[in-house]
Amino acid sequence: MKIVFLKSLLFCVVFFCTSNLFAKEQIRWGVFAYLGYDKTKEEYEPLVDYLNTFLKDEEVVLEILEQQDINKRIEEKTLDIVTTNPTHYLHIKSQYNIQGVIATLLKESGSTYLSQLAGVIIARSDNIRVNSLNDIKGKTVSAPSKQHMGGFRSQLYELYQVGINENDFKELYQVVTHQAVVYHILNKKSEVGFIRDGVLEKMAKTEGLDLSQIKVINLQNYPNFPYMVSTKLYPEWPVFALAHTNEKLIRRFATALFALEPGTIKGIYGYTPSVDYSGIEDLSRKLRLPPYDDAPEFSVFDIWDKWKYLIVFFSFSFVLIIVLAFWLHVLLTKVKLEKDFSDSLLGSLGEGVISLDKDFDVVFVNDVAFKLLGYTQQEFEDMDDKAILKIKKSCEKREECPIVKTANDKQTRSIDDMFVRKDGSLIPVNYTVAPLNGSGVIVIFRDISKVLEYENTLKQQAYELKELNENLEQKIIFEVDKNKKQNELIQQQARLIALGDLIGNIAHHWRQPLSIITGYVGNLQVQAELNGSVEREDIDQAGDKIIETATYLSNTIESFRSLVTQEKPFQNFPIEDSFKKAYSLLEGLFIKHSITMEISSGADKIFIKGFANELTEVFLNILKNCVDILTARNIFPKVVHVAFIDMEDKIRITIHDNGGGIEDEYLSKIFDPYFTTKHKSQGVGLGLYISAKNIKEHFNGDLYVKNEEMIVDGKEFIGAKFVIEFKKEENNTL
Repeated sequence: MKIVFLKSLLFCVVFFCTSNLFAKEQIRWGVFAYLGYDKTKEEYEPLVDYLNTFLKDEEVVLEILEQQDINKRIEEKTLDIVTTNPTHYLHIKSQYNIQGVIATLLKESGSTYLSQLAGVIIARSDNIRVNSLNDIKGKTVSAPSKQHMGGFRSQLYELYQVGINENDFKELYQVVTHQAVVYHILNKKSEVGFIRDGVLEKMAKTEGLDLSQIKVINLQNYPNFPYMVSTKLYPEWPVFALAHTNEKLIRRFATALFALEPGTIKGIYGYTPSVDYSGIEDLSRKLRLPPYDDAPEFSVFDIWDKWKYLIVFFSFSFVLIIVLAFWLHVLLTKVKLEKDFSDSLLGSLGEGVISLDKDFDVVFVNDVAFKLLGYTQQEFEDMDDKAILKIKKSCEKREECPIVKTANDKQTRSIDDMFVRKDGSLIPVNYTVAPLNGSGVIVIFRDISKVLEYENTLKQQAYELKELNENLEQKIIFEVDKNKKQNELIQQQARLIALGDLIGNIAHHWRQPLSIITGYVGNLQVQAELNGSVEREDIDQAGDKIIETATYLSNTIESFRSLVTQEKPFQNFPIEDSFKKAYSLLEGLFIKHSITMEISSGADKIFIKGFANELTEVFLNILKNCVDILTARNIFPKVVHVAFIDMEDKIRITIHDNGGGIEDEYLSKIFDPYFTTKHKSQGVGLGLYISAKNIKEHFNGDLYVKNEEMIVDGKEFIGAKFVIEFKKEENNTL
């Protein structure tokens, strides 16, 4: 009996020891039931069977749990390994002690695999109120929970970037599963739904979901990503170990996951070493979603992140206001200084200055104007009617008054007229009307009584000279008439204009010689009256000077006659002589307007075969243009440089001024007939046309113009450079 008992006892001990020796260590694996308990279990059971086959000493126990149950089991330390969505992982990481991610899920998708997930925003296809992210504001929303990465947070981050947050929803329903969200939308319990990628496609395949009833909002297109999504792509589900899990178990479990052959488990392609989950953590922090939903300490960086554009705008506005205020102060100071300077300058001018406002009331009068018009400053201030400017002729009709015209069209005008003085007498004036920068005009005038007297004297002297030289003048008129009959109409117009210029220059040349003649004659008369007789020596001296001066006048007339005569001998002549002849007729204008003439030429004279007078006319036209432009633009110093260049195969003459050049738009038209940039009263645009025609037809040459730099006294100027070129022929030179 005892022996039987002892054998039985020994058998029990051996059996107990043997069973403990071969017992496997359990690995409790918690999996989030994102598809519901049954479907998630159906997906993961084949994987657990594979792991239990691969692991020899361990047994994997599958636990399909909701997120709150996973949290509870982690607190109880009854789970070793957990896999869930990235958002839930962040929550667990912030609340519990874990060892970190050991693997990342690779989801099977047809012939490829996915290591990323994304969110989908859906609505009923017949819901016309929701078509874009901005339409979600004020709508009811369904989501599995706020902890879902693919089912809530990724969608909320897209809305955050267009200015919409959770508080903008009319209502948020948390319905646990993604499938429940889809049915909420189909049953019109919500207007907008948040689910993760692949759910729609899987429900269409397994549950017969009609995808035409659903529309995806903010649809994205990612190459090689097979599902419809609305958000950026984020890492797939992590697999992580809890703090109490044995490291040996973790290594073996991870080895088994990585050894899974693709296609072994339906729906799960395999696992890859852990990827970076910091992007998801940044998203949660920026959205301040669990587990980062607690209000942080006050941070300047938070203020900058939220209000940076507004801060930049107000900062820029403040700086701009300061700059504008400073600029306004500087401007006001400058305006005051300019006004003080202007008043001082106008007050010190030798001409009368009167400023009128837009109503033509006098607002400023300088001392010269008061003196010329016979008023005092005090008399003007005591006047009821401050309009002291009274004009005799040009302003009899208001609409024809130059002052009114200038106020309207802003064009400067110069007029000769009579101003009425305080005592009713008239004073002859030349007045200029110019527009002010604002409204109103300024009138500048000067007394021209002495000028008129001098002009009358000149007219009288010219009349007397006319009588003395009647025969000569008749001859000139005859030659001019004869020449006019032989030229075309366009040539006649050009020569008449040139004739006017020449007569003006001859008059200028004659003024001083005539003054000399009259001076000597007057001196002899005075001696005769004082002494009763005149010494022979004085008579001879005066006679010699009068003859010398008359000879000069005769030579001037001869120069003029040879220029306008129709006698044009075809000859070889020096080009420089032709130019000097033209310059001598315009020299008075050069002196009057302080224009310096510079001439460059070689040691030997350059000859050309042709009509000397034709070339002289060309030089006259070009030089007159130089004078006009330098005078009109008030350049200082005024310089005209002429060069005579004897080249190997041609002859070149350049006439270059520093008057600012010709506008680009006019360069191609400058030699066209009737084209002119001057006022109609100054020319009809034929001079340069005739000059180019003469050079081409009579000398087989070219005349062109270009703008070119000129250095005068170390300063750089731009000016028009006229170039005349002749082909060199053997008989051109002597």
